[in-house]
Amino acid sequence: MTENSGKDKAMTTAEILSALHVRDERALVGLRAHLGRPLKIYAIKVIGDIWEAEELVNDIFLSLWAKAENFKHFEEVRNYLFRAIRLGSLRKRKNLNKRDLEAATSAYENLQLDIAEAEIRAKMFDKLYAAIEYLPKGQKLIVELTLVHDMRPAQIAKALGISPRTVRNQKNDALKALRKRMFPASATRTNRNTVIVARKNGPRKK
Repeated sequence: MTENSGKDKAMTTAEILSALHVRDERALVGLRAHLGRPLKIYAIKVIGDIWEAEELVNDIFLSLWAKAENFKHFEEVRNYLFRAIRLGSLRKRKNLNKRDLEAATSAYENLQLDIAEAEIRAKMFDKLYAAIEYLPKGQKLIVELTLVHDMRPAQIAKALGISPRTVRNQKNDALKALRKRMFPASATRTNRNTVIVARKNGPRKK
């Protein structure tokens, strides 16, 4: 058993949605990891009480759970949570004055940015995990041990019975392959630039 093997692999948005449809509780775990923090931060800023904010976030996830079959796309899940946290926070914070309302509006704008950032990150992870599936078996294992289990080359080498240098070489090859698959245009430009530089330099004189 490898070190940190208990750490769960981050769920993709597609996996979260699929789990939600069959009422698999892992969907709530994935949603909390994906959107829980920005939702809680927003609620705290508006309500002003950490415990009430945490309670509201829990209630919102439970209300979403009760309507699980209604969501066909992950964007619908996000939008539901988005609206629910805003309305719920404003209801809990009674008698808002003008300054409070301005602060709530500002916090909501920050929430939009935080969730947009979380979505971009999630899409990149979706793309990354899809690309990892195309790696050779050895490279795939090393990348997963690095990303999922947060293991260092020396730890991976010990677990697999290979040298740290082999781990680093395989990891570098895997990263090149992932970059090429995820960003083909960028990889093409890099190769083209390498060829141009080589041509400019010309053959080495003996």
